[in-house]
Amino acid sequence: MKESCVVWASAMVLVAGGLCVACSESGSGGPGGAGGTGGCEDAEDCDDGVDCTDDVCSDGNCSNAPNDVNCDNGLFCDGTETCDVEDDCQAGVAPTNDDAVSCTQDVCDEETDGLLNSPVGFANVRVVHALEMNPITTVVLGTQVQVVADLSELCQAEIGFAYVVEFVDPAGERTVAWITGSLAPGQSFSPALSWVPDARGTHQVIASVRELEDNGMPDSWRRLTRQLSIIIEVE
Repeated sequence: MKESCVVWASAMVLVAGGLCVACSESGSGGPGGAGGTGGCEDAEDCDDGVDCTDDVCSDGNCSNAPNDVNCDNGLFCDGTETCDVEDDCQAGVAPTNDDAVSCTQDVCDEETDGLLNSPVGFANVRVVHALEMNPITTVVLGTQVQVVADLSELCQAEIGFAYVVEFVDPAGERTVAWITGSLAPGQSFSPALSWVPDARGTHQVIASVRELEDNGMPDSWRRLTRQLSIIIEVE
């Protein structure tokens, strides 16, 4: 095994014959010392055993800089992950947005990387056959089905709403459909919107509840709830 001097935390060590021993930082103690001629040759010589650091060999010297990007899991609602040079990736702190109103649902929306204080309960988005209520995940091409969700008014106030569903086909083309209505104080309701898929493959169905407005398209109206999505296979 070739000998090289690498950085391990704050110490310099000499890797020789598979064993690690102390190495002088002055360079006079062996090939791995700073300014020595036999330092690291590539990034593999600088591996510090911490996955999230960037192990770099430059001019025979190692560096192991923490890089938070290496810890990012791509999710918004569980906070921002960070890199620790000793303990590797550390979990983030979930964002909160408590509005101090007991009746609202304080939710994090992973689809839009946003926070909401929702006066409407919104859950259980599902696709069902028109004459049945059991959720399905596979639809035959050209068959009419229903996209259903469960709504409930939480704050004892009448709310005008639009139930908006976005369909994303296998080619990435998006279409939007909606129905409008109102929820009486404390009312629960399960709106159903018809859909006839016209392409085989994997479709994404994204549903939300929007505040009823006079202008623009419903998918641009202010959201009252987070978005919920499901995947449907069309055969």
